[in-house]
Amino acid sequence: MNWVKQCQQKVKSWLCDTPESFTSAFREKEQMKERLEAALDQSTKRKGRAALVLAAAVILGVGGFAVWGISPTQKQTDTLRVLCVAPEYTGRYSEFKAMEKAKARFTAAWPDVELTVEYFFIDESSAQNEEKLTQLRTQIMAGDGPDVVFSTGDLFLQNPAKQMKAGVFCDLTPYVEAEGEDLPPLKELVLQSGQRRGEQYVIPITYRVDFLNSTAERFARYGIDPGAVADRQAYLDTMQHFLEQNPQLSWSGGNRANADYVLAQTFVSLFPELCDLQNERLPLEDAQVRQWLELCRLEYERVNAYPRDASEQMPPEDQLRLLGLQQMNAVKQGETVDYLVARNQQGGTTGIVGQWAGVLASSKNQLNGWRFIRTMLDEEVLWAATSQGENYGWVLQGSEEIVSQQISATKPLETLYGGTLGLEHYMDQVGQASAVVFTVEPYEVLLESFRPYFEGTAGYEECAQKAQNYWRIYRTE
Repeated sequence: MNWVKQCQQKVKSWLCDTPESFTSAFREKEQMKERLEAALDQSTKRKGRAALVLAAAVILGVGGFAVWGISPTQKQTDTLRVLCVAPEYTGRYSEFKAMEKAKARFTAAWPDVELTVEYFFIDESSAQNEEKLTQLRTQIMAGDGPDVVFSTGDLFLQNPAKQMKAGVFCDLTPYVEAEGEDLPPLKELVLQSGQRRGEQYVIPITYRVDFLNSTAERFARYGIDPGAVADRQAYLDTMQHFLEQNPQLSWSGGNRANADYVLAQTFVSLFPELCDLQNERLPLEDAQVRQWLELCRLEYERVNAYPRDASEQMPPEDQLRLLGLQQMNAVKQGETVDYLVARNQQGGTTGIVGQWAGVLASSKNQLNGWRFIRTMLDEEVLWAATSQGENYGWVLQGSEEIVSQQISATKPLETLYGGTLGLEHYMDQVGQASAVVFTVEPYEVLLESFRPYFEGTAGYEECAQKAQNYWRIYRTE
């Protein structure tokens, strides 16, 4: 991005002062326990679940909060500014609730710190939002941004890996390591997506797993056995068989918006290793990559030929289609939800980072910033961030069981959207993640680079060269 290139030299000087020495002046855990209990809503504590939540807060929270007696060498102030950037359609529900719970807990634990939380909910169709985003990014690059950024995917900062490399965020590794066993066990695979050169620049907090959601009845109608699709090649062959045997149907559901979304999500799910910044060139001659892009061409042919009106209505119900979690009310009564998982090169699923948090390198409040992020790793805060969204994977180890219990108890999306969601099976796929990717953006751009090939106006090799040129710039500039 131009603003990154223009300010790259300046942000390199922002490398943060990490703690060099640590004192043993830890607060008494009982004192912290009292503060945490004060932060809990009294009516919630009377409920059956409250005892478990409180116990988890004490075990996971107090132990971690104790390490906040760390005295870094860098000067701290008594203020903390947190910026929450989230999509409009989830921000006013999931992200807002999570931030307010984290704010209450942080304030109870550290009342002497003046905490300000700002919200920016993005409607991606609004030109004014893009202007505001540019202003916020410019403030950050000029060193006048917030202390902590809490955002979703690459919604706020495109190419997050390059921002980490450029020094936009401070290294949280010393804080993480200092907590030792007091920090709840975190999934190393998820943490790695927020690392550069082994240093932890951002903490991925939640993630999702994307796949085709349909019903057992529809899959059976087209001879697809989701349980038999155990690896990447099997998925590619299943998709190819479906498209060849059903010339009037599309894989994604018959409209362009669905196709763009489904193919981009499936691309990253199948090939999480493709856009690793360590790759100097994209392996576009790989047989599986070529087969995938050819299937994308066939899919777009179907989409372009599908008769629809100007309102882009959904296709007939007998089609295989993406039923996102928010669309599961389309499942008819008596049907059984089922999923076709896009397996990666290891045979597992691919997690795509949802919400994450980082402390800016320009912040004078890095210790307080880490304290706030640490607060967000509490179960109750995480559930608030999850319950009305789609990021059901948590960075906490063993969290699948916790989330499944919450789903069974509250049925959050069934209450909102109706239908039988089958989220328990979804959680099985979350637990099988063998790769985690921070951003889908390069996969979307690669599909766009091959648009002329999909439309028949250019050959594969010509589009592949354009894609390689894009990748070289993405990696290095």
